[in-house]
Amino acid sequence: MLIEFDNVFPIQCASGVFPEVDFFGREVQRLGWGNETPDALSFSSFAADGKSYFLLCWLLDSDVSCAPFAAALGEIERDALPAVLASYILQVTENCHFAPAWYDALTDEGKRWCREQSISGGFYGDLPPPITNNAVPFFAGINVKNNAHL
Repeated sequence: MLIEFDNVFPIQCASGVFPEVDFFGREVQRLGWGNETPDALSFSSFAADGKSYFLLCWLLDSDVSCAPFAAALGEIERDALPAVLASYILQVTENCHFAPAWYDALTDEGKRWCREQSISGGFYGDLPPPITNNAVPFFAGINVKNNAHL
């Protein structure tokens, strides 16, 4: 799945996860001891030609969990996607880069929000699912131009 933004998304990343829940907190797979190999998903956000992209990809043998995970993005209002994706990126990866001008322009509340998403994620506690951040106001001017299943 590829999401194209009409402007440069302020957080770039590259990561891989074994998704357990989708953006709404619904279970997509249960991790634990056993002989089954968990379904793996990789994602990245990157900029090119003055706009950004968010790419989710997985191998066919991970389709059982990853396809519904990606399909959940289609349930999110386009206007909310930048904030929800930012929340997800910050919660699950430590391999991300903020646009300095964007971060420096954030209010103290915005910087605190970034910090809370980053620290709390899967490492130190349970944050509400990313969809609860759908109205976070720190991504004005960044809109989804295209949302395509590849």
